[in-house]
Amino acid sequence: MKNGEVIEKYGKKWVVLDTEFKTADGRNGILLLAADVWEYLPFDDVNSNYYPETSIYYPETTICSYLKEETKSLIGDEETGTVELLMTAENTIGLENEPYKTNGLFLLTTELYRKYKRFIPRMSYWWWTATAYSGDAYHVWFVHTNGLLDYILAYRGDIGVVPALVIFRR
Repeated sequence: MKNGEVIEKYGKKWVVLDTEFKTADGRNGILLLAADVWEYLPFDDVNSNYYPETSIYYPETTICSYLKEETKSLIGDEETGTVELLMTAENTIGLENEPYKTNGLFLLTTELYRKYKRFIPRMSYWWWTATAYSGDAYHVWFVHTNGLLDYILAYRGDIGVVPALVIFRR
């Protein structure tokens, strides 16, 4: 397995982004990204752009809830890596390196997207990142089909979900 390779796991196609991804507990896992959009959902139905908060306050309507349910149905009890995402807003104000730990499927931050962009194929449609736009509390960064980053209102339900996952070698 090498970075940039497309593999099939759990009945889905994934792109290997990093075969030596350091997890929150210091172990090396394999960072995978879905090879294309899975679903089209709003980032948050009430238009919040803070990724961790959407799963806490609106679990029945968010991407986070969708990803948690997909994790259960997709991989069951298999061990996945806990990832610490740095919730840094993309502009000059707002969040700055606020850590958020997640296990199972998650969305890439713009920082992770930029780091692994060379391995990420063009997706069939726009897709969410986990990164808030700091100009207000309502916009979230997403990736265009051409690979460029932009921001849009969080309640938009026509943006794709492209989950990432960290797994371990057996």
